[in-house]
Formats: sequence, C-alpha cells, structure tokens
Amino acid sequence: MFEKNAAMEILMRFLDRKVKEAEEEVTQNGVLSEDKAIPLMLKMQFNHIAHLEESVNERFGQINQRFEQVDSRFKRVDERFEQIDERFDQINERFERVDQRFDLIQRDMGSRFRHMERMFLGGFTFLSFLITILRFVK
Repeated sequence: MFEKNAAMEILMRFLDRKVKEAEEEVTQNGVLSEDKAIPLMLKMQFNHIAHLEESVNERFGQINQRFEQVDSRFKRVDERFEQIDERFDQINERFERVDQRFDLIQRDMGSRFRHMERMFLGGFTFLSFLITILRFVK
C-alpha cells in the first residue's frame, strides 16, 4: 500500500471521518451532498490505487519468480555446456596423443623407408655391378 508517513495517516483519518459523515448523511437524508461526495470519491480512489498496487506487486512477484526459474534453467544449461566443454577438452587431448603417435609412426616409417631405399639402391647397384662383370667375363 502507500508509504506510511504522518501526512498520509492524517489524510486517511480525515477521509475515514468524512466517509462516515457521508454514510450518515445518506442514511439520514437519502441524498449525498457535493461536499461529502468529494472525500468519498477520494477515498475510493485511494482504495482503488491501493488495490492496483497490490495487484502490481503480486504480478511483479510472479514475474520475478518466473525470472528466477528461467535463471535457474540457464544456470543448468551453463553447467551442461561446461561439462560438454570439459568433454571436448578430453577429446582434444586424445587427438593430440593420437597426433603424437602418428608423428612417431611417420618418423619411424620414414626411417624404415630410407633404410629400405638404401637397401634397394645397394641391391640394384650390386646387381648392376654383377651384370657388368658377367658381360665382360663372357
């Protein structure tokens, strides 16, 4: 409702008194005079505004509750993304280990192929040498 302060309380007491006077006037005379109607309308406006304020506060409370639920969901989604990020980091580490193994295999195969290349060249050289000698010997 409205903030409680001295001026507001004095005004509300005044309006309550005037509303009672208006009620008495209507019950006694059956008619409401203009000077009694104005405080009555003002009191009705205060009550209406107080009711609207309660409704707005209630609605904002519901909205805040929904935002808290949404915020909670976003936190859970964020936690899931962090878990997925950790999994990707683990997968990335595995791929790095696989890359290291392939590098080792490639180096090993390269050295083996160079060794085999030397052996083939040596073998072809030896065969060429033998063929050349056999040609001259005949």
